[in-house]
Amino acid sequence: MTRAYTFEVGGERLLPSELPLLSAPKKPLWSCEGKEQKVGHFLKGKSIPEVFSSEATSLLKWKSTLHYKNDSLLASWTQNSSECRDWNGVKCSNGRVNSLDITNASVIDTLYDFPFSTLIFLEYVNLSINHFSGIIPLEIGKLTNLVRLDLSNNYISGTIPPQIDSLTKLGTFHISMNQLNGSIPKEIGYLRSLTRLALNTNLLEGSIPTSLGNLNNLTYLCLYGNRLSGSIPVEIGKLVNLIETYLGSNQLAGHIPPEIGNLINVRVFSASSNEISGPIPVEIAKMQTLELLDLSDNLLEGEIPEQLVSLSNLVWLDLSYNRLTGCIPQGRQFSTFGENSYAFQSNIGLHGYPVTRRCHNKGVEEGNDTSSLLDQEINSQFLIEWKAVLLGYGCGLCVGFSIGYFMISTGNPKWLSNFIEEYEHTITTQRRKKQQGQRDNRRRNNQQSQRDNNRRNNHTSKKYLKSGLSI
Repeated sequence: MTRAYTFEVGGERLLPSELPLLSAPKKPLWSCEGKEQKVGHFLKGKSIPEVFSSEATSLLKWKSTLHYKNDSLLASWTQNSSECRDWNGVKCSNGRVNSLDITNASVIDTLYDFPFSTLIFLEYVNLSINHFSGIIPLEIGKLTNLVRLDLSNNYISGTIPPQIDSLTKLGTFHISMNQLNGSIPKEIGYLRSLTRLALNTNLLEGSIPTSLGNLNNLTYLCLYGNRLSGSIPVEIGKLVNLIETYLGSNQLAGHIPPEIGNLINVRVFSASSNEISGPIPVEIAKMQTLELLDLSDNLLEGEIPEQLVSLSNLVWLDLSYNRLTGCIPQGRQFSTFGENSYAFQSNIGLHGYPVTRRCHNKGVEEGNDTSSLLDQEINSQFLIEWKAVLLGYGCGLCVGFSIGYFMISTGNPKWLSNFIEEYEHTITTQRRKKQQGQRDNRRRNNQQSQRDNNRRNNHTSKKYLKSGLSI
């Protein structure tokens, strides 16, 4: 940078052009002041302090439009202090405001007056846990240096503007727990630097855009708690760096794509409380890092793939409230889901431990106490009834000989024989119906009681223990 020099003459500093014609002094009367900012008022245009002042002025102007209950955070924003040194929530880099964090400051306002055009060097913006409302202005696309944007836990409505495709450096985009509607814009798929995307707990609808498959650096995807429909796109298999995926509590339908098996680094995969149908893909067995798998409360059908027992890191499994059938795989990791596990509850067609005592296809399995007691009760009742039947037959035998003698002696036994056969058939049929009805009633009562207990306790127990699994 060009150096500017001044000369000290009689206690005043003068530029070379202002110096009088003097003879050479015995010793120098000048001193080098150094860099440009020391004599910035002699330069044309704005000096660097004036640029800083424009950013501070913009922030102060924005502050004047805000309504807030707690002034402790923004009280330090004054004209008599430095935005880079003294302002809470403001940080600078190379003399530029690059970070703004006013999380949980009880701010009540919109984003309409935010100085997007002035704060173009912002890299980190955190406005979460406030009361911002209204829409996201289109001018957000001017913050092209953003690396992290967190607008979560506010009252922001409207749609996500497509102008976010300009935020190509964005690594974290959190806008969860708001009132956003409309669809997820396909432009999010252009943000190839994204590692964390959280759009959960909004009113978003439509399908999951296939462009999300372009986000090959994504490690965290949370779309939980919206109104998303359609099927899980096959492009999800391209997100090979995913570690946590939450798609639950939407209206997703269709089958789980087999491409899900490509998520070889995933630890958490949840798609509960949707309308997903079809079988559980065997490719899930390729997700060897999986620790939590929650596919509960869907319309899944068919058998549980035997290969899932090889998921040696699995600590939480929930396949409850589906339409699964067949035998529950046994051994290895599945042996850790004991009688108190809700993993397989409310799948009427499932058999085997820990749901029932017996598996129709594979013989006897160890079961829970309820099933065992039910079988014992039925068998006991069955034996008691047959004792009564045998006693009746013993008495009837004596009567039968007497009737036989009577028929032979009278020579006209046909009508009596037909009557006895018909009466015997009626008694046998009624007895069988009674026994079957008793068994059915006991099973229905037991199943209903089990459902009631499960529904009361299930939902408080089955959600993720997230603190131990999140990144």
